[in-house]
Amino acid sequence: MSNSSSSNEDQQASGRAGPITAPNNYGPVIVDSATYTLAPIPESPSEGPSLSSAVEALEHLTLREVGNAYIIDTPLAIGHLTDTLLDLPTSPPSLYLSISGVSITRHGSISLIQLLVLPTNLTYLIDIHTLRASAFTTAGPRGRTFQSILEDPAIPKVFFDIRAPSSALHGLFAISLAGIHDLQLMELATRRRPRSKKFLHGIAR
Repeated sequence: MSNSSSSNEDQQASGRAGPITAPNNYGPVIVDSATYTLAPIPESPSEGPSLSSAVEALEHLTLREVGNAYIIDTPLAIGHLTDTLLDLPTSPPSLYLSISGVSITRHGSISLIQLLVLPTNLTYLIDIHTLRASAFTTAGPRGRTFQSILEDPAIPKVFFDIRAPSSALHGLFAISLAGIHDLQLMELATRRRPRSKKFLHGIAR
């Protein structure tokens, strides 16, 4: 058994918190931070070796956990994360995002971008407050940046009400979003009664 596995078992026995490194024979994993158990997620048959190696490289960074999410707050981490977002399935979309900040407009600020990657069922919190522009401009080993992912029309990305995030990303970081699926507009389009389409519903509705 590897030193990494032994260390994880020691932490589980003592109840101490600490970073978890997945064993090499696991694919993408969900980490239960309460018990430190590792549950393998079945990999898609269409998942290429490049995606598998990118996910493995990201896991080996021993990212900090907050609840069920991983914090991305270094250029190295954002670069490796970007590589895992390439070559993902597009139907249904693989990337689901939301943005947090203060007055999310071109005159406000962005603190966090929450990203769910559906095929791996992993959630990442990208710390824009710490990384600032480097969150979008740092290239991964395959040469792509997070900005290029956001601007790629061939990579579908799902938001709820894209208006404020689009304004903030463009005004603060010169990012022109493309390939966006807006759940708010999709919900509006599915309403059967014409009169009910006069107003948009908020996320609480």
